Parts: sequence; structure tokens; C-alpha cells
Amino acid sequence: MGKFIKKFDSLIIEMLNKKIKCSFLDIFFKNFTNICGPVFLTIMTALLILISSTRNMGLQLGSMLIINGIVVHIIKIIRKRPRPYWVDEFINTLGIDLNDYSFPSGHTNAAFTIFFVLKSIFPQYLYIFLIFAILMAISRVYLGVHYPTDTVAGAFVSWILYLILYEKIRIFIGG
Repeated sequence: MGKFIKKFDSLIIEMLNKKIKCSFLDIFFKNFTNICGPVFLTIMTALLILISSTRNMGLQLGSMLIINGIVVHIIKIIRKRPRPYWVDEFINTLGIDLNDYSFPSGHTNAAFTIFFVLKSIFPQYLYIFLIFAILMAISRVYLGVHYPTDTVAGAFVSWILYLILYEKIRIFIGG
């Protein structure tokens, strides 16, 4: 099973990072990936909390993002999986240089956390939120900073924590 996963990871990252590279996707994914970075998420969550009509949503989302971020960070420290570009010098990260480990993807985890929380509040936009989360996962592999299985794991951690905690957090906050 391990060899299959390694081969799958290599094949997909080779295709996304090396074979379909183009300037449009380079610009799009390099900018898009920042949406789930810590600075943007902190500002977005703070704004939601500051506006009285979105305060509960901001608190729910912020709580879930913080918990997910802690869990992802702990897994990264335990697993210590090198990033793809640490292993393959020919992977083009478009200048992105990260110093933490690869598994699981924190950006993908955050995107799927946003998906799960917002689809609970706005179910009519489920597919828009899902496309956003999937594009985030693709961006991380395209940029060569994650293996596909890192992004799957990031989404999976988000889903598990959503199932376990979201309803409790929603009730506690009063949303």
C-alpha cells in the first residue's frame, strides 16, 4: 500500500507541477493559495466577529479554524513528512519556501473547515464552498508544497473535527 501511495503522489505532483504549468495557473494558484493563509484567515475571522450580524458565524468559524490548526500542527510535528520540493529539486514552487513539514496540508484543512462551517450556515451555497476547498487542495499540489495525500489528509482532519465538534461549538456560541 505504501508504494502505491508514493507512486500516486509522485504521479499527480509530476502532472500538476511539471506537465500542466502555465503562466495563468501560476498567477492564479499563487494568489489563490493565500486565501487560506494565517494572515488572511485572521483578518477575515476578526472582521466577521466585529460585525454584529456575523459575530456568531465568525466565532464558530474562528473556533473551528483554531482547533483544526492546532491538530494539524501536532500531526506535522509527529509525522515529519518532508515537503515535495525538499525531496525533488526540480519541483517549481514559484518562490514559495516553507520551513514546516508537509503532512497534512494546513491550507487545505482550513479551506475544508471553511467549507464545512459555511455549508452548515448557508447550505444553498454548498457547491461554491466545495469548489473553493477543492481548488485550494489543487493549488497546494500545483505549487509543489504538498503531496496529494497531504491535501486529502488535511480535508479528512477537518471533516473528523467538524463531525466531533461543530455542533457543540455552535450550541455553545449560540448560533
